[in-house]
Amino acid sequence: MSPTTFAYIDYMQGDISVESPVYAKLLLSQAYKFNPLPKGANTKYILGGQANLWTEQVYTMRYAEYMTWPRGFAISESLWSPEEKKNWNSFVTKTEDHFKRLQYSQTNYSPAMYDPAVSVKKSPDNILLS
Repeated sequence: MSPTTFAYIDYMQGDISVESPVYAKLLLSQAYKFNPLPKGANTKYILGGQANLWTEQVYTMRYAEYMTWPRGFAISESLWSPEEKKNWNSFVTKTEDHFKRLQYSQTNYSPAMYDPAVSVKKSPDNILLS
């Protein structure tokens, strides 16, 4: 299992002002929702899960690291942990601990999980709401 909506880590994960524009976006919180055994699926046909980092727009190893981390942590937890034991707040704390390790090892990663999430829509009377 490697559905595009959860496991394609070549998609943007942060704001377009700091990342190379790609045709889709996959936030860390969305990657964390990955369930390799979705309801209604015949589990005998599911061998496991994986993340995909297609590299046609990834030109350096440092950028590959940036695209992988921390979404690699989210997908790993989704594959290794039962759905009922997953906890987003606990995951964020663990990820912040991993950031310290990544910095020490000089491994590049995306801090996009700290980006504010803003959505804008119009009200019925044509006024912008946020």
